This record gives sequence, C-alpha cells and structure tokens, in this order.
Amino acid sequence: MPIEAPALVDGVRRLWWKWMTDFWQLEFHYDRGDFSCDELFSADEALLHWWTDRLGQVEDAFIAG
Repeated sequence: MPIEAPALVDGVRRLWWKWMTDFWQLEFHYDRGDFSCDELFSADEALLHWWTDRLGQVEDAFIAG
C-alpha cells in the first residue's frame, strides 16, 4: 500500500518531534539512578542536530523512497 508524500512528511516530522521531546536518558539517570545510558547523550545530541539542520533533506529522502 503506497503512502502519500504528505503522510510521509508528517511521519518524519512526528518522529523528529518525538526525539526532540523524549528525555528517557534523563529519566534513567536521575529517576532510576541508572547511569548506563549516559554515553548516549552526545550521540543523540549529534543526531538531533544533524536531523534538525537537514530536516528538508530527510523529508525528501523518505519521499523518494
């Protein structure tokens, strides 16, 4: 079943927003006292910056398939 371009763009934006607002690593660190995920902060921050800086290109890539 083909997915229309506007629905793909919406999905990409929703995923990007989820990553922008998801603080699971902070919950693990502070609420659970679990420091095993601390090293993911830098990698996730870099990915978020990359995705944000190239949001249009990411959307185009999903549309192109």
